[in-house]
Amino acid sequence: MFKKILDMIYPEGIKCIVCNDDIVKNNTHMLCDNCLIHLPFTKEKVCVKCGRNITGKGEYCLDCKRTKRYFTKAIAPLWYKGEVVKLIHKLKYGNARYLAKPLAFILYDKVKAEKINFDVIIPVPICDKRLKERGYNQSLLIAMELAKLCKKPLLEEVLIRTKDTDTQTNLTKKERNENLVDAFKVVDKKPIKDKTILLIDDVLTTGATANNCCIKLLDAKCKEIYVATIARTPYEPFKDVYKALNMAKELEKLTF
Repeated sequence: MFKKILDMIYPEGIKCIVCNDDIVKNNTHMLCDNCLIHLPFTKEKVCVKCGRNITGKGEYCLDCKRTKRYFTKAIAPLWYKGEVVKLIHKLKYGNARYLAKPLAFILYDKVKAEKINFDVIIPVPICDKRLKERGYNQSLLIAMELAKLCKKPLLEEVLIRTKDTDTQTNLTKKERNENLVDAFKVVDKKPIKDKTILLIDDVLTTGATANNCCIKLLDAKCKEIYVATIARTPYEPFKDVYKALNMAKELEKLTF
């Protein structure tokens, strides 16, 4: 009876999570064929370290060339744009917890394709303030589903958040790093000693959150860390130029 009630509140395998069209009950990704084809998958050439889209002959993006990354590699099956933004926002802010399962299936496909070998799964923790506001940690929900698919242990209480930090959304890269200094702590070192960790989050932007988590996990003597997120923010140079031009126009208005 309880499962039937949950199915009514959080329907799985009935409607496409993007277009709401009917789909078959056993569709694990909860996506119709059309929406699955048109999702922005990360098929372009990407940085071998952080998964950012790059062009040219090199293997690393400019950020990874000048910034120390404490993880071995970061992967994401989707770009953070279009319908993907809407899906993650629903999961993160709209109490659409049922989305964790189909998104975890998409991430699972990527983990298998990358042939990543790891021992345990750890979700990026959120601060108490956000947890009270939302009632759940979206990264933990994804990690729980992924752990079932990968048949790997989920360690949800090893890494904790020690302070409430400001939202990272509108911060610069430098501000993001400063915001997260000493924001995480490993409370139990034994389960991760000499282990390879798959660190789970919803989106990778600058990598500041992942980096700060990795610093603490490596200090606790884990072997290495891979980062896996549902989406990665793409590098869009023309968009950055457009923003700069608009800012310049606004400053010109203020000046004159």
